[in-house]
Amino acid sequence: MLPINSKFWRAQIGNDLRIEEAKKDIKYGTPRPFSPARMKPIAGKAYEGRANAKGIAYLYVSLDEETSIAEVRPWVSASVSVATLKSVRSLRIVDCSENIDMSWQKPTEDPKVITAWRDVNYAFSKPIVPMDNVASYAPTQILAELFHQNGFDGIAYRSSVGPGCNIALFDLELAEIINCYLVKIEKIKLDYSHFHH
Repeated sequence: MLPINSKFWRAQIGNDLRIEEAKKDIKYGTPRPFSPARMKPIAGKAYEGRANAKGIAYLYVSLDEETSIAEVRPWVSASVSVATLKSVRSLRIVDCSENIDMSWQKPTEDPKVITAWRDVNYAFSKPIVPMDNVASYAPTQILAELFHQNGFDGIAYRSSVGPGCNIALFDLELAEIINCYLVKIEKIKLDYSHFHH
């Protein structure tokens, strides 16, 4: 269970402009973050995602700021709008990441069960790329719907691009936006290793 007022972050690349007048007939814009309304998906108009089918909007959030920013795959000098949110009530979350309290589930040492949960986590956290066949989303969408139908509020999984965890909340109203702010990406560090044959 995640308690009421649990904090989340959500990011989107880009920003709005506050139009200001410098001199007569000369206007300029000052960057500002997207509005709270822009920082949440629109119900009924969602793209197909790892947990949600097309047209069904889920709220994807992160448990820390850095992970939320990494999830939008920014580039150096990109402006990123970030929203801080809080849960409006306690939330029952299926945790595939092993980082959140799973008191609803009895601990197990069965290697098959542990491996199965790790596979579920990998399926949810695997990066989505534009050329992926949307049919490959079907298994995770079915799992998410199963959890939803059994009274859970969302599913947590490790991020594959950031240091923390993400949560797909099944209802857009389970978290409210506290504030929005703007960040600029200064540097991106890439760690890699060579394959050995």
